[in-house]
Amino acid sequence: MELKEAIQLMKLDLQVLYDGKPKYILYIDSLHQTCTLSDHPADYVGKIVVSKNVNIKILQRK
Repeated sequence: MELKEAIQLMKLDLQVLYDGKPKYILYIDSLHQTCTLSDHPADYVGKIVVSKNVNIKILQRK
């Protein structure tokens, strides 16, 4: 996945696939092309961070 696409999916609270499982992007580090993933969208109360520093290139569109 490209950075622009990841940013758009994060803004729209759409899921991406990481290790074959749907996740939401909470934060994008555009300098390092990495992101932080969660099981819930950013506005969800009690959100849990699942993975930090995930390379954006390995994500797939759901």
